[in-house]
Amino acid sequence: MPLDLQPDTVCAYGAVALKDQALNAWADGQQVIVTTAMMRFAATEEELAVVVAHEIAHNAMRHIDAKNKNATAGAFFGLLLDIAAATQGVNTGGDFTNSGAQIGAMSYSQDFEREADYVGMYILARAGRNIDRAPDFWRRMAQESPGSIKYAASHPTTAERFLRLEQAVAEIRAKQLSGRALLPEVKAPAETPRDP
Repeated sequence: MPLDLQPDTVCAYGAVALKDQALNAWADGQQVIVTTAMMRFAATEEELAVVVAHEIAHNAMRHIDAKNKNATAGAFFGLLLDIAAATQGVNTGGDFTNSGAQIGAMSYSQDFEREADYVGMYILARAGRNIDRAPDFWRRMAQESPGSIKYAASHPTTAERFLRLEQAVAEIRAKQLSGRALLPEVKAPAETPRDP
């Protein structure tokens, strides 16, 4: 007999399972996408929750909006260089515009990853998930598939990431013991748009 499951909407972001052999997950501002390879790699539901919480944090902190804004600004400055080159009779084919967009998109990306790790830990804790082994998951992923983080320039090193996550666990545990609210202590950078 088929089960009649009623969805429990607790988050405005949709989730998509993408059939793909790449060990990856990402957020696009509206949803969280997790590849089937990542779903197989996550040994437990708790490990999969670590991945999803990290990606939800990217959406919640509006990192994709900020990345797009930075890419647009970079493309504009690149366009100015393309126009300057064209006035001198040099056809760049839009190379400066494209390069500017890529550089702009990479601006602050390590900071966004750090923030998503940190806020993701709070999402896990507030959802009643076990946060103690979350740092180990990221370490295991880095060991299993060092190339899974495609752009080293966009992600913190594994050692740094592990230490920051351990610090987040300690911070959350201290708040739980003292009865303080489980709210991340995030300073809003000017580059990340926020709701008023």
